[in-house]
Amino acid sequence: MLKSLYSSRKPVAVKLQRFWCDDIPFIAYQLPNGEIAMSQTQSLPNASTVLQKTASEFMKTNRFPWIRATLPNRTETVLYPLSTITALWNHLHNMGELPFREKLLFALEAGIPVKEDPDQVGDFVVRVETAPLGLAKVFLVQVEKFSLRVLLHKGKIFIPDHEALTVINAPLSWLIEINPAQKKARILKQKGFSYNEELLYFQDRVVFQVKTHSLSDWLVVWEYFASKGNTKALSLLRHLALEGLARQVC
Repeated sequence: MLKSLYSSRKPVAVKLQRFWCDDIPFIAYQLPNGEIAMSQTQSLPNASTVLQKTASEFMKTNRFPWIRATLPNRTETVLYPLSTITALWNHLHNMGELPFREKLLFALEAGIPVKEDPDQVGDFVVRVETAPLGLAKVFLVQVEKFSLRVLLHKGKIFIPDHEALTVINAPLSWLIEINPAQKKARILKQKGFSYNEELLYFQDRVVFQVKTHSLSDWLVVWEYFASKGNTKALSLLRHLALEGLARQVC
């Protein structure tokens, strides 16, 4: 089955899923036959242009199998099996050029089984037939060049996870992949991040369920990214301070 998928010229529909190797979470795509695959960019998030070029040359030189896939957002990309991604990480590690993923690499090379997380993570917004009473109110807020869909529920402001990350060009899997033992997880907690996900419902012709966090949580996350040099996060925070998002919603 795996061979037929990787030899197929037609794009294969995949889903985004969280997996665990020992106590290390990671996000990858799952093929229809259950195989795990990643794009090169996904395997090396926030990598420099030089590092991405090194990775591309390694892939081409070794002629690793690849598959063209249709992602949940309907875009198409090239994915590589997890065994290929592991070989890439090992190559970069031996060069001293693997800035992250080392613990996951060592766990995979040790033969520790990879387990699928039963909590599906790819569906950030899901259409539902029925919803509990008390739908959230939806506002499309324009903050300078930034556009955000904001939900108001029980007097509190929430922002959908996928929108809050996309607006600063952060990977959608960033929040899901946080391990409580990581330094950034401790920093976020110290800054006041609650880690409380809220499933809210809103209506836009039909009813949707969406994963959200509070505005105060996202301010902590955006501040964290701004401190790491994310110019979009810095610009967004600056404009929020000037205009006041709460005044536009409440």
